[in-house]
Amino acid sequence: MALLMFRTFGVIIVSFIVLIMYVLHRKKNGKFIKRKAVNEEEKIKYQKWEKIINVMAVVGLLILGIFITVPCCLDIPYLLSNNLVEVTGEVTQGAMSGENSNSERRIHINLNEYYVIGCGRGANLRDEQMSIAYRRDRINLISMETWWLSQTPDVPGSRYEEQSSCPRTATEAVFEDIKSGKVFRFINTHLDHIGEQAREKGLTQILNQLKQERFWKDIPVILCGDFNAEPNAPEMEIISRDSSFNNLTKDIGITFHGYYKNDPNDPPCSIDYIVLKGDWQCETVYKWTDEENGIYLSDHYPVCAVINLVQQQNHCTDEVS
Repeated sequence: MALLMFRTFGVIIVSFIVLIMYVLHRKKNGKFIKRKAVNEEEKIKYQKWEKIINVMAVVGLLILGIFITVPCCLDIPYLLSNNLVEVTGEVTQGAMSGENSNSERRIHINLNEYYVIGCGRGANLRDEQMSIAYRRDRINLISMETWWLSQTPDVPGSRYEEQSSCPRTATEAVFEDIKSGKVFRFINTHLDHIGEQAREKGLTQILNQLKQERFWKDIPVILCGDFNAEPNAPEMEIISRDSSFNNLTKDIGITFHGYYKNDPNDPPCSIDYIVLKGDWQCETVYKWTDEENGIYLSDHYPVCAVINLVQQQNHCTDEVS
């Protein structure tokens, strides 16, 4: 943060100094070429070069202002805010993001007690991402990765043939509760909104990923996200027929409301899930139905749960949504 502030305000100050020096120089009829011409031919030559240097100086100032100074000025509101979370694109005490530009690396939200991990689903690691936010003072990140729901999960932007044009991803992280030392796995995903087969393949891929884990294989799991499928949909059978999974949201009701536009092609439905596996105790499951004058937080109701990770006398309580 200190480096960012030094860069921003340093560039702005230097830019103003350069601009003022140039204006004062021109106001005094100053010339860049100080050498006196010994004849008329040399005088014309110096005047020509003086014009060229002036044009180059003006162009240089414009480039400095447009491409360097202005972007730095746009950073000032973020720097003056107490709610700045910086996501650097590399693991730093558990903070990671795949975004590229400086503006995308700064998430201006009220999550200054959290780290945010994940990367975009596109081939360039931009676009929608399956983020996970976790308390930096309570949770330690052991490992994380984002992989694509496809036959080539390590290839950014890849997808199944049966799905829409949208790539789909899952962000997986292994966390350690600092207080108890208990380790658990968290997976956030968003299945395809068109292809039923793509959703089934995506879920199968996620569950196979859990089975094939070499490290921390049998630790408790939280699987959540927008599955784009109702609880009784055929593609959900892969979870419902496995007794080791506990679908906390099976009776929560409508989670996608679509702002209640009464679109017959996109009716309200229950498609958002929190699914547990392992030694968990659930205190409560609920959804945020907040709205003000018809304005909602999202076209989905945020789904939340308060759960306890069981370990003898120690408990880890994490609120997920």
